[in-house]
Amino acid sequence: MPLPINTLMTAGGETLGVRFDPFMSYNFLIEIDMLITGGFTQVQGLDSQIELEEYQEGGTYGYTHKFPKRVNSSNLILTKGLTVFPTLWNWYEDTMNGKIKRKNGTIMLLDHQRLPIMWWNFTNAFPVKWSGPQFDSSSGEVAIESIELVHQGISRPLFSKLLPLSKLPVISKFISQGVSYGYQAKEEYIDIDEKIDVIEEIDIVEKIEEA
Repeated sequence: MPLPINTLMTAGGETLGVRFDPFMSYNFLIEIDMLITGGFTQVQGLDSQIELEEYQEGGTYGYTHKFPKRVNSSNLILTKGLTVFPTLWNWYEDTMNGKIKRKNGTIMLLDHQRLPIMWWNFTNAFPVKWSGPQFDSSSGEVAIESIELVHQGISRPLFSKLLPLSKLPVISKFISQGVSYGYQAKEEYIDIDEKIDVIEEIDIVEKIEEA
């Protein structure tokens, strides 16, 4: 029976003297409609929950059957410093005036080199709340604004799942040999999920064991 991949990562890291430190939460970027949007200081609502339906079977008193019914995602709240560019306000104002503009976006976690290491996509989002700065003459804090978005779900693309594994020395060897996956030209990178074959986790584990 193959060992769990987390066990292999830990054992391999200790053997090779490699540390797998957690990524830092302050190091991120937000992309909306293919435009890199900088200056955001906080992201809230990046969560998803499976709603359950309970079924009580007759004659069974020790437990209740629970079945997945639907997936619910929280609204996203994006906070950034207030600048001369009224992009978020204009988007919200359009919604107030009945001009709903649904947009897709990506929340990207960066590594220590400021390169994307994993990301989450949200689809068909539009703003339902805008919050401006709180003014205080005795405060030296930056004026901020936030926007709350409803959307139609959060997903983590396949390439986002595989890219962090490139930090493993063993996986890096396969990547350099072209066995697993690699960066393509920019136009291929955009729709990479449609261009690479699905690589099951068990395949990755087997390659690590064979190395």
